[in-house]
Amino acid sequence: MDDVDTGPALQALESRLLGAGKRTLSWGERDPATLSASCDPIANPGGELDFELEMAVAVRRRDNGDPEIFGYTLYNDWTLRDVQVQTFARTLNLHGPAKNFRGSNSFGPMIVMADDVADPMNQILRIEVDGRLFAEGTLAAADWTIPEAVAELYSREPISGTELLGSGTVLGGSMFERGLVLRPGSSVVLSNPSIGTLENRAGEAA
Repeated sequence: MDDVDTGPALQALESRLLGAGKRTLSWGERDPATLSASCDPIANPGGELDFELEMAVAVRRRDNGDPEIFGYTLYNDWTLRDVQVQTFARTLNLHGPAKNFRGSNSFGPMIVMADDVADPMNQILRIEVDGRLFAEGTLAAADWTIPEAVAELYSREPISGTELLGSGTVLGGSMFERGLVLRPGSSVVLSNPSIGTLENRAGEAA
């Protein structure tokens, strides 16, 4: 890979992740082979591994073509930050290889039916690192509600079958936002009273 001046890209990426560019719905496909569950170790293929505190929504198309939200679960959108910055500098893409590596998309502990998750935008989401609270918050400040985002995405993409869609990161729910780096071997635990607990351990860089 050729050297790239990542300084401007880093600033632009920080701006995107911290909420600049209002009403921009960003999404990227994930390889199903990268899915992992609670208690699975997260292998680091080589890079600056970081977590993202999210909720995921389970969606299917009705017979009439409209999307139906039928459940929710927790989602840790593991990311290689150095790879993301390099990719963003070249393509302005937030996703790609930075978010598609073995185990990088952790969901769990189960899908809870939508009727059992009252007011998902105001559900308290927490993340602990090595037993200490790192961040706690809701999706209430997001530019898109979950139903709005689902409707927008399904109106412009030829999605069929059932999908899991990430909500976007709760404000403060990543190391990157605080200028920190995750220590290899750290235990990372996401939790929500309605859904349960999703726990994984960050691996050493290969």
